[in-house]
Amino acid sequence: MCSFLTVGIEAKSASALEAALIALRLEVGREVNPHVARLFMPGDVVFMVTHGACSCDLVPLKGDSPREEKRRRRGMSGSRKPNQLSDSLFAALRAHRPVRLYFHEVADDQLVKPVPTGAAVTVVE
Repeated sequence: MCSFLTVGIEAKSASALEAALIALRLEVGREVNPHVARLFMPGDVVFMVTHGACSCDLVPLKGDSPREEKRRRRGMSGSRKPNQLSDSLFAALRAHRPVRLYFHEVADDQLVKPVPTGAAVTVVE
């Protein structure tokens, strides 16, 4: 199971935000899941932000979560949460607000699965 971050922003601000995210060494690509893209405002530029193959590194970890347990088994310290990368990411998002965010988890080959009923984006204002 991996986490993915989808970001939606008004077209006039999209290129500036994309450049800021790329400067943080993040990958920015078009959102491939039409179900997720429909959660955003009409006219938003919607893209997926990843670090490597997914966005797991961008999500601040919570104690006792399955992800934290997995990190512990791999010998990674719990003191690595929330990591510096996620702090930088959210600073960049706040600098380009309003930005709409949607975090979702998917299994290996389910990048185009429907979103849960009642799913909504989070607005960073």
